[in-house]
Amino acid sequence: MSVGEYVAVFVSIILGIALGDLALSAHRLLRARHRVEWHWVTPALALFMLMNVITFWWASFNWYRELGDFSVGAFLPDVALFVLLFLGVAAVLPDEIPESPFSLKDFYFREARYFWSIMIMMVILIIVYIDPRYSGGEGGQLENIFGVVLMVALLATKRPWVHYLVIAFILLTVGSNYLVETIRS
Repeated sequence: MSVGEYVAVFVSIILGIALGDLALSAHRLLRARHRVEWHWVTPALALFMLMNVITFWWASFNWYRELGDFSVGAFLPDVALFVLLFLGVAAVLPDEIPESPFSLKDFYFREARYFWSIMIMMVILIIVYIDPRYSGGEGGQLENIFGVVLMVALLATKRPWVHYLVIAFILLTVGSNYLVETIRS
């Protein structure tokens, strides 16, 4: 096995745990569906985080496939990125559903600051370290910076219409970019 293959396996384990957490949380939510007051924003963000997991796993192939020597110190920012991604995935759906009626809208607004703080840290890490390292200077830094500004706006306000508008925008723009991500041979 090459160094890149070892690193890719480690990354795949973190992403697999994230995917497992998301699937288990979705399962619990669906099993309790009769007690859940559904709202579009939470399932939409769960789908977005699923796309993040898939896209980062997909992109990691390109990042690590020709990796030669690689130190633990050089790998730590990558690990931080994948741990932040896991934390974002774990935060997007409830871990437990109470026996009483449960509102997904209330859940989102209760957890929004935590979720968006994690996402901001993740995108800042991408801007500062990941994108320059793996994109060869071809990254979308302006798009990432704009994304951080939008997410900071979500930390600054509790107005639902702002959250809905920004989330819809992020889902449409970032989500559509994810669909064309390619593994290079």
